[in-house]
Amino acid sequence: MKNIRIALFACLALLLITACRKEDDQLMRPEVTSNLFMLKSSPFTDNNNSKVYLNYGDPSKLIYEDGDKVRICNESGVYKDFVVKYRTTSDGQSPAVTENGWYAQCDEELTGSVFYAVYVDGFKDYSTISGSGPAYTFNINSIRGDDAYDKIILSGNTETNAGRTVLTLTPACAILRLNTQGAGNNYNYVKVGFEADRVPKKGTINASTNTLTVSGNSDYLTGVTAGGAGEFLYMRHSNTDAGEDDYWYVAIPITGSSVTTTLYLEWNNGSETIRYRTSGQVTMEKGRVYTVGTERSTPFTAEGYTKSLFYVNGSGNFVAFSAGNLQGQRYVAGLSQRNKWQFAPSQIAALKSDNASIGLGVWVDLLGYGTSGNNSKHPNMSSTVPTQYVNGDIAGTDYDWGVFNYANPGIIYGATTVTDIPWSTLTKAEWEYLIGRDNKAGLATITIDGMSHKGLVLLPDLTETGYGWSMPEGASFTSGFSGYTLNNYNASQWSTLENAGAVFLPVTFYRNGNNVTGQDEGYYWTSTGNNAGSSYALKITAGSVEVIAKTLSHGCAVRLVARAESKK
Repeated sequence: MKNIRIALFACLALLLITACRKEDDQLMRPEVTSNLFMLKSSPFTDNNNSKVYLNYGDPSKLIYEDGDKVRICNESGVYKDFVVKYRTTSDGQSPAVTENGWYAQCDEELTGSVFYAVYVDGFKDYSTISGSGPAYTFNINSIRGDDAYDKIILSGNTETNAGRTVLTLTPACAILRLNTQGAGNNYNYVKVGFEADRVPKKGTINASTNTLTVSGNSDYLTGVTAGGAGEFLYMRHSNTDAGEDDYWYVAIPITGSSVTTTLYLEWNNGSETIRYRTSGQVTMEKGRVYTVGTERSTPFTAEGYTKSLFYVNGSGNFVAFSAGNLQGQRYVAGLSQRNKWQFAPSQIAALKSDNASIGLGVWVDLLGYGTSGNNSKHPNMSSTVPTQYVNGDIAGTDYDWGVFNYANPGIIYGATTVTDIPWSTLTKAEWEYLIGRDNKAGLATITIDGMSHKGLVLLPDLTETGYGWSMPEGASFTSGFSGYTLNNYNASQWSTLENAGAVFLPVTFYRNGNNVTGQDEGYYWTSTGNNAGSSYALKITAGSVEVIAKTLSHGCAVRLVARAESKK
């Protein structure tokens, strides 16, 4: 028993000694002398917590390229400049490395107990090291011919592992992934601003000349007053894999764990400037990637209808419009023919003359009357005989494209198939009420990427919360039907109106059999029949917008709506 007590006391003493040593180690970390640091870093994650490697390909190239320079500092602010290189255990260089990876090497040694790192291709001097890490810097790729982009900013400290001095780095910023609407490398610069004191100094990056210009405190975007919150970081993705040339990456330095603010974006494609402002507060955390721009700045819900609402009669009934015109396809599956449906990728999209190729496996958006897919009435019908189509009203019946298709097979919107929204087609009286509202309907031309899209703009009556709608700041609109030049919008101007809830009905032409005609005219079916050979359709021309009788066999566009409860 005595021997057991002695053994227990010995164990307790040993534990106390070990604990004291650990405490001493934390209080008195030994100095490390090294001219070779192994660089380890954490990947970024997106909002789904998936790892994000921002230059794709080899995950080890998360941040580095051979020849990058990194300034490494100790806790006293003494620094050396290192060159980053990918090393392998078999490269034969001295000193040898015991693990493949990225290393920062310098001719001189640096001594300290804690080290920090900042990527400094074209670095900016700083004199002190704060407890939260080093100052942020602009970084421009100095190799001529490469895109200008910024490296991700990280900070961290060191550990000694198996004789190696390892710099373990963690993100000190969030990343904004900006969708530049398919313009890719044509975009010259990207600028970002925040509200109040988080607005950075004005800066411009030019990808064609690899130059960055930063000015002093001044208005960053229209109506936004710049504060004194430091400068701003830019990063350009230099890889074109998977369409990544359509995106800019912007590094947002964050002092704490996150920042919550209104976000302002601006990018320029050499001919026009596009601006975007988030509708509410955005919270960004270190180490996260947030996609903004056309992917996020959408006026539509996840189910594909407008967040804005439109009155369709004097009784206070209102609707939301679908995100684009309806497109249908007849295809073969096994031994049978089936139908599938989708909303156009944008409000301005219309297939027009492509409808002449109507047939199996072809998407069309000029549809004969009542061709919802119910029984033999399918989207690719091209017969010119009116009696082959539905005669009379289709409102509330399975011949209405929305009524029949909303649950089975559903309607494709983006990457999902919507099966829980009871869509329908507007009646003759509802279309007439919509276009007759005071100062709410007008012809327009929208020019995006050099292409002009003519059509009709409808302004909403309500926001999604049921409050009255008002024109957004900086936007303009003239009602009336006296030519498509009544309103001329570039991409930025239309984006402002669309994000505020405006609807656009593009000119579509019309189809008769396999012939597409009606230049500068648009036709949209109602759900109201006329007689044995015709039904009613909304007709859009440069001189008028009205509801007319249209032959049942003619192919016209369909724009579905989602109906809501009465509100006035």
